[in-house]
Amino acid sequence: MRARFHGVAASEFQLFSMLSNLISGYHRDLQLTKKPVMEAIHQTKDCLNIMILVIKGLQVDKERCQQDMTKELFATEKVYELVKKGMPFREAYQVIAKEFEE
Repeated sequence: MRARFHGVAASEFQLFSMLSNLISGYHRDLQLTKKPVMEAIHQTKDCLNIMILVIKGLQVDKERCQQDMTKELFATEKVYELVKKGMPFREAYQVIAKEFEE
């Protein structure tokens, strides 16, 4: 998927570079835009079809997920709770950071 993204991004860049600096009233270069557009569409469609298969095949191990939900995952939420109570963000961050030093 990551590599396919770069292929789509390359098609986008190719389009932008073709369309930049066109002379007013000159549109013959536009006929060359079809290929990168169609390639990007086909690559995106292929990626979506692959991701459908991947997502359908996923199985979540609930026990393992719950074990890995350590307190560090909720640090930002704790900081925001202190900020909502009126504490400056910097100070709230330092308070929560001290909890993890121990």
